[in-house]
Amino acid sequence: MLGIVVTSYIPHYFLYHDELLSKLDSNYKPVFITSYENHKFVTDVGKSMNTELYYLDENPGKHDGTFYLISSTNELFSECDYVLHYHADIFFKDGIDLIRKTYEKVKEGNYKIAGIPRQWLFDDNLKYINNNSIPVHFDFTIMRYDLFKQIFNL
Repeated sequence: MLGIVVTSYIPHYFLYHDELLSKLDSNYKPVFITSYENHKFVTDVGKSMNTELYYLDENPGKHDGTFYLISSTNELFSECDYVLHYHADIFFKDGIDLIRKTYEKVKEGNYKIAGIPRQWLFDDNLKYINNNSIPVHFDFTIMRYDLFKQIFNL
């Protein structure tokens, strides 16, 4: 089973992803999590979706905040073999096919981790724009659960 954790500070971004992920079958376990301070708004947004929406009570900042958000979902995916994380402010051109195909590929190859780096690192021919840098920030990352649990561990 693939666990999917989608993070965002802005809760209404989840509305698109709820519609998208609702098309997946029971081999996928999506959850949304935010650190938005207005819990009533988060609850109201969550009531209009099929996917569970959680919130973290404190917001330790942009990068630490994402780490905390993901880490807080760690135990939700204990029955999953892989976990996918992505940010809710990205949208998939091919819908859920990207998720399905990536999951199939990593399982087939028994990969520990796979990701899609940020798009601005490439030109229209998919060549690195800056050959002197290595893309280390991924907006779409899938990894084996045992690795996920080790990395996202508060």
